[in-house]
Amino acid sequence: MENQYSINTDEIRRRRNAKKAIHLNVLLLGETGIGKSTFLNNLCLQHVDLNETNNTTTTKYDASTYKDDFIYEIDNESPMKLITKTIQIKEDEQNDNGGVPIISLKINLFQGFGDKINNLLGFEDIRKFLISKFDNYLKEEIQIKRNFNKLEKIDERVHVCIYFIKPTSKGLKEFDIKMMKNIHDIVNIIPVIAKSDLLTVKELELNKNLIMKDIQENHIEIFDFKDDKLDDILLFLQGKENKKKSEYAEDKIKDLLPFNLVCSEERHVGQDDGKLYHVRDHGWSKLIIEDKTTSDFIFLKSIILGSHLQEFKDITNDLLYENYRTKKLSENEILHLKGKIQSDYSPRSRSRSQTTLFDGTIQNDELIFELEEKNIIIEAYQRKIDKLQNKLVSSTKSTLSPTSP
Repeated sequence: MENQYSINTDEIRRRRNAKKAIHLNVLLLGETGIGKSTFLNNLCLQHVDLNETNNTTTTKYDASTYKDDFIYEIDNESPMKLITKTIQIKEDEQNDNGGVPIISLKINLFQGFGDKINNLLGFEDIRKFLISKFDNYLKEEIQIKRNFNKLEKIDERVHVCIYFIKPTSKGLKEFDIKMMKNIHDIVNIIPVIAKSDLLTVKELELNKNLIMKDIQENHIEIFDFKDDKLDDILLFLQGKENKKKSEYAEDKIKDLLPFNLVCSEERHVGQDDGKLYHVRDHGWSKLIIEDKTTSDFIFLKSIILGSHLQEFKDITNDLLYENYRTKKLSENEILHLKGKIQSDYSPRSRSRSQTTLFDGTIQNDELIFELEEKNIIIEAYQRKIDKLQNKLVSSTKSTLSPTSP
């Protein structure tokens, strides 16, 4: 009887938690026509029109304004436009029951990314966008009275960036290297090869090796899967009821990087299981997108929406944001101390403390004593500034240390 009560309590708790949406903020980066929208449709198992939303507006970006769906142009000179859309998806779109957790997926996509001859404007625009999300959160977090409901609502920090790479059989382009290095300290990056069905098996292997070689040589930090196994992802795919050992039991996720993707808008319903599948029809053959042998799409989908969803959020909050927060507050403290020294020991303040004799000459003994005292205070301030700067440098070095792919 006691065991039955325990089971019922756990089930009630599980259903209550399932009603709370899990929030995940994703950034999709890649040039026009590389397959970002198609990937998003396949990921969510629904058609997502990024150009038409219920509450779409075109306006200048305001980091303090929170909107669910909007489109804005970065500035008049920038070739890019940022589209943000929130999508509500279920863990299993085929199983519509009250116990299925809902994932609120907030997608950020830059239209026109990498399409111009000179793409230097895009580097700073994207970094400023990501930092603005950190600054928004920090501004509310340091309030004396914090509103945790508001803090959760304004938390638009991007948890993971899916970076689409066009296979050229020459590794990464210089633009891709600079872009990833520009943002790798403030967002989790997962590199993917788009439209991999255009490559042979040998060409795909060559592109993967060259891209990972460039990532390592240029010290680009991508998301570290450590020694996580593919078998852990398959538990999310197959469900807990199917725990038999698969052929991927000993394979590591990091060995698949960068993930190769094949996506399609064409949808078919499976005759055996009645599930919805996406199919790539080449005329002479058909590829099922959700098939593990077709591409790495199904693994990546399971990583984003299942096995590593919470880890993306934890690393963003505990590592990336915390390092940025420490650096930001340390810089503010250093500027405050330098400003205090300059104001306290300016020539004007020193002239007011000097005493003069009736004949207009400075009383040397008292002046020397006063200057010695002030030098001691200045040295103490300088030691404190040096200590903060050393702490800041060591924190930055530890953050930018190369991550094992």
